[in-house]
Amino acid sequence: MANRVNRKGNLALLDPGASCLLFIDFDETSPGITLEAPVVSTTHQEVLSKAVELSIPAFVSFMASKEHEHSSSPLDLLIPKEARLQRSVINPWKDDRLCQTISEQRRHCLILAGGWPEGSLAQAALGALGEAYDVYVLFDLCNGLLDLQNSPVAARLMQAGVVPLTARQLILEWTDAAGIT
Repeated sequence: MANRVNRKGNLALLDPGASCLLFIDFDETSPGITLEAPVVSTTHQEVLSKAVELSIPAFVSFMASKEHEHSSSPLDLLIPKEARLQRSVINPWKDDRLCQTISEQRRHCLILAGGWPEGSLAQAALGALGEAYDVYVLFDLCNGLLDLQNSPVAARLMQAGVVPLTARQLILEWTDAAGIT
């Protein structure tokens, strides 16, 4: 992970101009786990609203299936149709269209949310790290529990270079870096 300076000269803050947001498999359930389907909370809405306000590209990636050819994610109301990326592989980073779309944004900070930490989210994070992205994961906006202290998945992601964040922390950093009071 590179130590970068944003447009305002702040080393530690995430620059909105360098950020891209990707929700992965937000509406998917994990095999063998019976949890209620994820719902869009006010926190999701706040992150996406701030992304729009600061012109930060936001995307959602989802697996296509025969009976589920189109996304029915609760995020559909918040993310435009052209920013919904259907894929046919479990690992989002192996989907050429997704990688090309993210690359075309010309932003080096990739912020991930949603997804099951031990599956598609971790695979996308590790793949993006391998292509020199600075990767941040919104641990509080993952489909499953991602406990920083006790999760082997969290430990692996951080060992590889992923920076854990919360949605509130992200919003505050973007706001401060953009000079919004």
